[in-house]
This record gives sequence, C-alpha cells and structure tokens, in this order.
Amino acid sequence: MVSVPQANGCSNEQFRQIEQNATNLPDCRAYEQVSPVAKNLTDAVGKGDFVQSSPSGYNVTYFALLPFPGTVGSGDFVSYLSSREGEGWSTQGLVPPTNSGSPGEVVGLTEDLSTSIVAVGEEGPILAAGGTPGILDYYIHNDITGGYQSLAAGIEGGEVNFSDASYDDSRILFEDTAKLTSNAVPKVPNLYEWSAGRITLVGVLSHGEAPEEGAVAGPGGRAIEELEPGQEFGFPLPGGSIRHFYTQNTLSEDGSRVFFTDVGTGRIYMREPETETTIEISAGQAYWRAATPSGSRVFYTEGGGASRNLYRFDVASKAREPITTGAAHVLGTFGISNDGSYVYFVADGVLAGENAEHHLPTGGEPNLYVWHEGSGITFIDMLKPELDEPDWTDNAETVPGPAQGGKSARVTPGGHTVVFTSANQLTDYANAGHVELYSYGASEAKISCISCNPSGIVASSGVQLTDHAGFGPGIRNSIATRNFSEDGDQVFFQTTEGLVPQDTNGQMDVYEWERTGTGTCLEGGGNCIDLISTGESPSESYFGDASADGSDIFFFTRQSLVGQDQDENADLYDARENGGIGRQNQISISQCASETSCRPLPGPTPPSLSLVGSVTFIGDEDPIPPAATEKESPQRTIKKHTKKKHRTKKNSKGRNGSHGKGKRKKVNARRRTLSVPAVPPWDLRSGDKRQRL
Repeated sequence: MVSVPQANGCSNEQFRQIEQNATNLPDCRAYEQVSPVAKNLTDAVGKGDFVQSSPSGYNVTYFALLPFPGTVGSGDFVSYLSSREGEGWSTQGLVPPTNSGSPGEVVGLTEDLSTSIVAVGEEGPILAAGGTPGILDYYIHNDITGGYQSLAAGIEGGEVNFSDASYDDSRILFEDTAKLTSNAVPKVPNLYEWSAGRITLVGVLSHGEAPEEGAVAGPGGRAIEELEPGQEFGFPLPGGSIRHFYTQNTLSEDGSRVFFTDVGTGRIYMREPETETTIEISAGQAYWRAATPSGSRVFYTEGGGASRNLYRFDVASKAREPITTGAAHVLGTFGISNDGSYVYFVADGVLAGENAEHHLPTGGEPNLYVWHEGSGITFIDMLKPELDEPDWTDNAETVPGPAQGGKSARVTPGGHTVVFTSANQLTDYANAGHVELYSYGASEAKISCISCNPSGIVASSGVQLTDHAGFGPGIRNSIATRNFSEDGDQVFFQTTEGLVPQDTNGQMDVYEWERTGTGTCLEGGGNCIDLISTGESPSESYFGDASADGSDIFFFTRQSLVGQDQDENADLYDARENGGIGRQNQISISQCASETSCRPLPGPTPPSLSLVGSVTFIGDEDPIPPAATEKESPQRTIKKHTKKKHRTKKNSKGRNGSHGKGKRKKVNARRRTLSVPAVPPWDLRSGDKRQRL
C-alpha cells in the first residue's frame, strides 16, 4: 500500500507543488538541498560508516573528493558538516587547511555532532596550545564555536581511535598504543579518557595498573580468537575501536562508568574514574556484547564452543544473571533495549518451543531468540548461516552484507521491535533467496516483511540498509545508520527493485516503510511503502542517515530536486517533514497565496553550527512556516540517540519504543540543552506534527 497523497492538506503544500517530485512524498515531506550549490564540479559523497546525522536532524556529515568553494576544509577526502538554520543550510569543513603533503583527518565525531576529533599531520598548523610542530597532533574541535583544544599532542608510534563520549561531550574515551600517561604500557592498546584538558588512563585493573597486553573499549582481547573459532573474519587482535568494533555505551552517558576488556585475559571490567575503582564484570574470559546507556547493565557471552552462554550483569547489585544455560552456543546479539529488559540474540542451541507460525528452532542452525525480563526466551525464527551473519556481528568491517560491511540489525530503544535482514524466507512472500528486510514486534510475536514487493511479484534483487562506497576516508568511529524512527513505525532502506509503480529507473532508490495508522498511511489499509528518492533518476540514489524521530531522511542523488540545483553532480538531500526552503525553489511573491505567506514567522531561529571566523556557504531562504504547533519550546534541544551506531551504534538512548497510532509519540529522550534561542514553532520535534487525513 502507498500512502494517500496529502491533497493540499500540508502546511508546506506550496513547496511540494513547486518541487513537483515532492508531491509523491509521504508525511508532508519536501526536499531540501543540504550540500551547497557550488561544489567545484565534485560530488557530495557518503558511505555507511561515515555519513552521520545528529539525533535532531539539524546537522549531518559527509565528504567530498575536492574542497567546496567558499568553505574551509582539507584532507584527502574533505569532511563537511552541514547545519540547518533559519535561512537554510550552511556548510563548514571540519579540518582546517594544511600543507598538501600533510592532510588532516576527522577521526571521531560525537553523537550530536557538536564535537569532532581531528588529526593534523607533521606539516600541519598548530591549532591550540600544546600542539607540537613536526609531529602528529590530535585536537578536539568544538563544531559550534569553532575552537580547538589539544587532545593528544606530539604522538609518536601511536594513533588515536575514538571510542565513545559522555552525553555532554565533556568526557572523551579513546584508545592509543602510545604511552600518554606514566602508568600506560607502550606499544599495546591503552584506554584513555580526556576531560577538561587532562588525559587519564582508565583501562586499569583494581590495583591501578594497566594490563600487560593492554585494554580496549568493549569487545576485544583473546576472547575473539578463543571463543569465536572460525568467525574472526581475519581481523588481528585486539578488538575495541582500534579494530572498528562497535563501542557505543562503553562509556556511560554521564561519563561515570567505563567498560573495557583486558586483552591478555579476555576478562571484562568496569572502571569508575571519579572513585578510581575497578570491578570485574565477567567471571572469566568473555566477549562484551552491549551495555545500557546509563551503564547500569552489561551483556556479555562467556564459555567456549557449545557452552558459550549469554549473561547480564547488574552493576548496582554486582550480580551475574545467566540468560541462557547449558549447550546454548550463543553466536551473537542483535541488540538490547535501553533499560536492559530485552535482548535479541542468535544461538545454535534449542532454547525455546515453536513460534507463532509453529516453526521450531533447529539445533546447529542460527536461531533468532528474544529474552524479555519476566517472560524468558521466545523463539522468533531461523536465520541463514553465513549470509545473515552481519545481523549479529559486532564489527564494522565484517563479511559483506546488507549493511554493506557492518551490522544489519537494529533494536528500538524500548526493545519492543527489532529490524533485521535475512536471506531466509520468513513470511509467505517468495524472496527467491534474496535478502529482505524484516521487522519483529515482541508484543505481537509476529514477523513482517518490510521490503517485500507489495505486488507479490517474486523478488528480483535484495535490499541494503545503506551504501558503502568503494572509496572514501577510512572508518572513523563505528556507528550504524538510523534505519528506523525511534518508535519503529518508519523504516528506511534502499533497493534496486521497483516496489511501487513510480519506480521505473532500474537503479538503486531509497524507500520508506510506514506502519498503518502512522502519518499519511491510513489505518485499516495495511502498512505503506513509499519512494523517498523519485525512482526516475538515471543514476542510483542511496540512503545516508536519518534523524532519531524519522522527520529527516538524508540521501544522495544526482537528480535535481529543487530549483537551485542545476548541475549533474551528486548532492545530499533531506526529505524533511514540513520542509522546504524558499530560495532553493525560487519562489516569487506571485506564487504565494499572499504577500507575506512565503515569509518566516517572526522570532528566533535555530543556532548555527557554522565555523566561527571561517567562510561558510549559506543556503537560501527561510522556510514557509506550517501551521502553528501547540506550544513553543523555550530552548533548542539536541536529542541523543543510542551510540550504534547502532553510526549500532547509529541503539537509541532513553527512548520510548512503544507503538502508537496516528501520531508521533512524545519520547523520554535524553536531551542536551544549549543556551541558544528558541526553535521556531515550525521546527519543533515534539507532539503531533504529521498531517492526518
């Protein structure tokens, strides 16, 4: 089913009509060009481990092969941050100009994109006190004010690998093989924390000394080799962020707890830097799987071969609780809920009875289960060996798969819904061995196919969660894209298969799946599938990322979708609910319903993330304000999403994962409040801002 057209029911309908292609978009979306018009004849580019949207959708990162004119930036691949302001989108380079022989590089970004970690080579400029001429330096860049602070200067024989950050970005967790403190061990991975200009070694044991073979954030150590025989994918030890394992929530959101693995013993520990105490999480050699955003609960597997079982550790009580027992042979996890009451995992063992479709788990096969506190283990269905492994792996460079090299499962913050890929036929739809995208609701105990062709025609190609460019900067911090809204009612993906009649180009296109009764997907008619790209471009379009609530869907295309875009270069666009920008569409007064209807309402605008003191490109005009919302926020807030990455880090933090009908739910979101002007009423993200018909 396709969403019902709004038929002038949207407050931004003038934009949608002028853009022409926007009239087919669901949820009162309109197109906004995010990347600048002038691009030096180069493309705006992204890939699955690099494109990142802030939870609010006001900020997004990507890169280009050449610098954009009028912006400050450098590097072999120039990293850009575009930010939505009252007058449009502005763009800044995240790396300052350096000598051609010594390009800079962005090696880490915090979740709200207000802070980036920048490396500057031997011939680069000194950006802050503490920088050392002629030696590789790392800096913390404030993407709001433009200021720099030294993170680690004068590093020789080491390399900073960003692992995680506290909610307010005041604490930065990173790994480095360099000896940056007196108690660090040289030439092995050390886990450090930066706070208020000071570096502390936090990967230390109870006696305050670092493990002999080092410590890494989250998964790593010899557990990878000894507990995962045949599944190392050729990656050298150790793990952690230094080898691109997912490390979100290895630092609790308030920065009070750090979780790490002793590389030599494979044991998992928790360090509290403020009290200088370390406690042992696992009873022996183990594999870190996940932690809740608050750091109150930790999930890990322990044991070898068939005896590998899944455990939950409660930090307050220091109690280890077995989720599975016996010969479970747990292979990995899809993800957990933010409170740790749900965990989705895969195991070879037979751990539960038949599912709702009367299918039984099979010993020796990858069986998908969900454990819910108070309810125990439920069998969901059987997955495909090897082809479905990206669902439960923990590394951004694992076997190729639908996530294009990274994890391909996502769990909603509340844990009620999981979205995952499989080459198995899990519904009545004939997928012909192609990978499809599925959703499972724990309350309904039912699997639904997200990407199956609504016409019932046998699948001709598979689905991808995002694009993984064959070229570009190396992985910086391993996080997964947001492929669904935090409530699980919208899912975003890409495929070359035409799922609606409008998709006629035979190229990769971006789609949105929407639950019945949500937005413009009218209740009672089934779930809806809609194009986000047009399905008409002669070149592929691919998904970049999305805001936490799904209001903003970022994607790349060569097609001109607004009036100001007159070249054939690839651009980053935002399919934004109640979106549209005046000058991007060359609106004249004669095209407006009245002399003032195309003008913004008076009042403050969202803050700029433009680089202070640098040249930025400013997008073109204030948007037409939709109908006034119920209330106006006194402050702009930047919501935090679970650190995924699910960029699985792209899993969400502090969100309500329940399903509702007909409107976007208010969520109990973690918020970082900035002392900035109020968001205009047409940009509020709370309450019901979807047009109901």
